[in-house]
Amino acid sequence: MAMPEPNPSKSEESKKSKWKTIIPVIGCGAVAGMFFIGFMGLILFLSILGAISVENENSKKDKEVYCWSDSKRLSPERLNKKLKNKGVFKGKGEVFIDAGERHGVDPILVAAIAMHETGNGTSKAVREKNNPGGLMKPGGGGLMVFSSLNEGIDRMTSNLYRLYIKHGLTTPEKIGPKYAPVGADNDPLGLNKHWITGIKGYMKQLGGASYKCGEAGKSGKAKGSPHTAYPYRNASVTGVDAWKFYNRQCTSFVAWRLNDAGIPFHNHMKSGRFGNATNWDVNARQIGIKVNKTPAPGAVAQWKAGNHASQFGHVAYVTEVKGDKVKIEEYNYKPYSFSRRTVPASQPSYYLHFK
Repeated sequence: MAMPEPNPSKSEESKKSKWKTIIPVIGCGAVAGMFFIGFMGLILFLSILGAISVENENSKKDKEVYCWSDSKRLSPERLNKKLKNKGVFKGKGEVFIDAGERHGVDPILVAAIAMHETGNGTSKAVREKNNPGGLMKPGGGGLMVFSSLNEGIDRMTSNLYRLYIKHGLTTPEKIGPKYAPVGADNDPLGLNKHWITGIKGYMKQLGGASYKCGEAGKSGKAKGSPHTAYPYRNASVTGVDAWKFYNRQCTSFVAWRLNDAGIPFHNHMKSGRFGNATNWDVNARQIGIKVNKTPAPGAVAQWKAGNHASQFGHVAYVTEVKGDKVKIEEYNYKPYSFSRRTVPASQPSYYLHFK
């Protein structure tokens, strides 16, 4: 059903869907529940004030990162495979993820509601009005029209946060009674009773609910010496470096990079034992090093055994974060030699933050 602002009449709230009105950017709906009262100057003032308030509220939220239930970060590529036959939502995985992370709403929940409200992206409202959430104009003026589907998805997600997520209504079971109340006047066929199970079904199709797994990656570049300054680039691969790793292995190069950045890292740091790359996340946590799914310049990207890596795992040094991509430097991706790559930020198993 549609997404409303709270109705000021308690008697009407019990019978009408509470998704009927949203806060527009400019207009009388910028103050929740405001009806036209004939004083345009007052309304304009209040609407602008409300719009500014909403904008400031949203701007205060730190961007979140969401992961699938298998602990891998949400990626547009993976979500797009599930949206392939979903009408206008085909190829919109990045839009759903970006809107969800910016507003602090599970992107899978947003996409599931959009699919349910539009018949898998085929309804007239979403095709002609770019309105995926059934957002209504204030005062019952019909469906809102957006300039693009991207804008419609963003506004729907923002509204979800302000009216539901912010107030602890975070699951279909909690959202349903307010979003699509059974017995609502605008639901003469009684379809609202299927809303919760419908949303849960769509979420399952999309891979299940995602969860917050860290803050968004910090963009920027890491500083350091040129890779040619690595002192063991011509050394025997059977030898051991100053940090107790075998020369020209991924672990040796990353150890050098960390020390070059001023971090006194070595294999037995703080009485730990880092060993093979696949063990680094466990050992880092044991000595208090931050480990998460969030990339940052200067962090160590780690691949667990079997995840784009050998049985020993792999580590690399993050030199730059740009959107959903990371640039890395590494050794032994190509046998015993240096290489640079740009990979999806969601590809590594973890990021280790030594500073």
